[in-house]
Order: sequence, then structure tokens, then C-alpha cells
Amino acid sequence: MLQRSDRHVVVAFSFSGETRETVEALSVARDAGARTIAMTAFVPSSVADAADLLVRVPVVNPRRYRVGLVDAVLPYLLVLDLIAIRIGSRRDVEPLRERVEDTIQQRKLRSRNTSAREGDQ
Repeated sequence: MLQRSDRHVVVAFSFSGETRETVEALSVARDAGARTIAMTAFVPSSVADAADLLVRVPVVNPRRYRVGLVDAVLPYLLVLDLIAIRIGSRRDVEPLRERVEDTIQQRKLRSRNTSAREGDQ
């Protein structure tokens, strides 16, 4: 069994809060010692009960929109992005950011060179 640690975190997403596989995955992770976070639009729910922490994600009219549509998914992506920013702000991410930007720039240059060569032919 894993020792509980700040480094073991499982984040689960469930629009309805009742997705059986998600509830089971949270239970397994929690039993293994991981900190669990549930993101759902509906509280109370089984997913909320299975997690250590809960993030209630608002949706634009849950009766009208189905799971999988952009309007249902975007709030979850926003919350996930905010969590990533917060985690990253606790570390010295500047060298990593510079490496990522450098890699992107190199790929753009290679892509331009490849396109230019293909255009010459």
C-alpha cells in the first residue's frame, strides 16, 4: 500500500456525480493513500461522497445541455487550468517555461523550412 503523500493526488471529473467507474476509481485511489479531488456539477452525489475534496463546477443550464458538449466541458477545463497554474506557482517554473517556448519556436522554424523546401519543388 502507498504511503499518503502530498505528491499523490487523483482528480476525478463527473458531470452527474454518479459515474460508477469514477466513484470506484476514487475509492481505490483513496484506499491506496492518495488525496482525492472530485469535480462535479451536482452535490450531493456519490462522487462527492467518495472524495477528500470537492470542487463544484457550475454549468450553464444542466437540463438543456448534455455531457460532452462544449458548454458542459469548458467549466471543468477552466478549473483544471486554474489548479495547474496554482501548482506551478509553487515551483520555479521559469526554466521549464523557457524550454517549452524554445521547443515551440524550433518546431515553427523547422515547419517553415520544410514548407519552403516543398514550395521550391
